[in-house]
Amino acid sequence: MKSFKTYIVTFLVFQFLLFNCNFSNAQSDINQTTKDVFNTGGSLFGINGATVARAFTNDNSNVFGTQLLDTVWREASIRLYKKIGTPGRESDSIAGVPVRYDIFNNDFEVMVNSKQDIRGLNGRYVRYFTLFYGLEKKPKIYLNVAEFKAVEQITGFMELLATGKATLLEQTKLSVTKPTFNAALNTGTKDVRIVKTPNYYYVKNNEIFKLANTKKKIIEALSDKEPDIKKWLDTNDIKFKDSADLARLFAYYNTL
Repeated sequence: MKSFKTYIVTFLVFQFLLFNCNFSNAQSDINQTTKDVFNTGGSLFGINGATVARAFTNDNSNVFGTQLLDTVWREASIRLYKKIGTPGRESDSIAGVPVRYDIFNNDFEVMVNSKQDIRGLNGRYVRYFTLFYGLEKKPKIYLNVAEFKAVEQITGFMELLATGKATLLEQTKLSVTKPTFNAALNTGTKDVRIVKTPNYYYVKNNEIFKLANTKKKIIEALSDKEPDIKKWLDTNDIKFKDSADLARLFAYYNTL
């Protein structure tokens, strides 16, 4: 397996070629490749738009919250583990398509032509993907956790917050509260509630570890530079559950 840094370099080259070259000339080819890819079977499947966590619902349930990373359709680029598509037009890259990521099912909803033509892609076939935000198309990169050695079983994707000798990642976790309604007693609730919370991880030597949101545990994670980290924390007021503040800390660590 290639190293994490190799994948990041490959990713940056991939993004440059797609979004900084003469994109207008390449757009028709990209669109055709996308259509070819999503007209094949195997890893792809048809879906009927977003679903709720059906394992916890019934016909009388109301669902509060969402299992989607983002309910808005975002322009995305996707890098696959292997090439798919019609013979002669195979590709491991899909670009310029609106997507939504379903955390609960680890699936992607991909809008091929319109909201009447939505296809699905299982997350285990995706190496990494990028969502673009706003007019500036600010990128957010999400990496498949299968890229790393893990001491615990984790699946899905994590947002890349800082990279270097210690890489900082954020994974959105779902907490699902099931209905508690008892018809005989007419008590409880029929509602399903889905709450999203951020969990942080760090990567060293391609091994991924859970990052506890306490000063003590974070210093332990970066213990090889403990004096410098302590000094930096003494002069920088940060919140240990804030992604931007953690990214600042890891960016500083990676300069040492």
